[in-house]
Amino acid sequence: MPKRRIVIDSDPDEEIVYVIGKRTMKSMPMFLGVLSSVISWAMHGEDPQDDSSAHEVYLLDELRTDDYRLDIEKILKLLEVEANHLKVMAALAVVTTYDLDLVSPTEGLGENDRAEFGRILALLPQWARAADDPAAKKAAA
Repeated sequence: MPKRRIVIDSDPDEEIVYVIGKRTMKSMPMFLGVLSSVISWAMHGEDPQDDSSAHEVYLLDELRTDDYRLDIEKILKLLEVEANHLKVMAALAVVTTYDLDLVSPTEGLGENDRAEFGRILALLPQWARAADDPAAKKAAA
C-alpha cells in the first residue's frame, strides 16, 4: 500500500494524499505503455454509462485520448503532482475489471519489468479501495 501522508496546514481541514513510491513512479511509463497496447475503446467508442463508477468516469473522460487510447503523457503529467496520485491510480484500477489479455504484451518485457508490471497491476485495486475510503473522499472534495 502506498504511504499515507496527512498534511495539516493553517486550514483546519486535513488533506489526505496517498503517494506513489519512487519505484512505482519510475515504472509507470513502462506500465502505461503495456496497458495502452492492450486497451482501446475504439471498437465501442465506449463512454461512461449510467452505472459507471466515479473512477471509470474519470478514466474514460480524462485519461484517454480522442482516439480512445490511454493518454500516457497526460497521466504521467498528472502524476507529477502528488495530490493526483490517488485519483489517477484508482481510475487505472478500473482496467483490472476488464477482460484483457495481459500475458502476451508482457512477454516482450524483461523478467524484472514483467515482475514490476505484475506488482503494479496487483496494487491497483488497493488504490481504488483507498480512494473509496470515506476519509479520502472527504479530502478530495
